[in-house]
Amino acid sequence: MKYSKELHEQLRKRYKDSDPAYVQCLLDEIERLQNERRWIPVSERLPDIGVEVLVFDERGDIMIDELCRWQSELIWADDDDGVTHWMPRPLPPEEEK
Repeated sequence: MKYSKELHEQLRKRYKDSDPAYVQCLLDEIERLQNERRWIPVSERLPDIGVEVLVFDERGDIMIDELCRWQSELIWADDDDGVTHWMPRPLPPEEEK
C-alpha cells in the first residue's frame, strides 16, 4: 500500500526546507506502519501455523484465532464462519513508569 499522493504533497510542502531524504524516510515509515496494521485477505496469504492473530469472518466478527493443521488441511482453531481477513496482534501496552 503506497501512501497517498495528497499526503506526499502535504509532507513535501510542510518540510520544503528539509532534506528530501528526511521526507522520504517519513513516507517510508508511514507506508511500513500502514502495511503492518492492515487487514490481510486470506486469499493473499495466511499467517504462520500456530501464531495467534486477529481474524475477521463472514459474519463481521473479530476475534483472536490461529491457523492449525488438522490431518492434511489447514483450519482455523476457533472460527467456523469463514475467516476472510487477518492481521497480526498488536503489541500489549507498555507499562507506565
